[in-house]
Amino acid sequence: MELILDFGFNYINLNRIELSVYPHNLRAIKLYEKIGFVKVANLKQSRYMNGKYIDEIIMDILRDDWVETK
Repeated sequence: MELILDFGFNYINLNRIELSVYPHNLRAIKLYEKIGFVKVANLKQSRYMNGKYIDEIIMDILRDDWVETK
């Protein structure tokens, strides 16, 4: 993940990187938060999976926030 952020911020010159994750994927959420991502939205029942609708969490990180965590 660090390699992806480094590439996005330092080589492509992005200012913001966004991702989506499902609430049941707690290990991924903890990893993203540890790196510096923050939850910006919770899309209620946005995906149909295994016979039911589930939420989707949107997280993002800004270049300045990423640099501070390094």
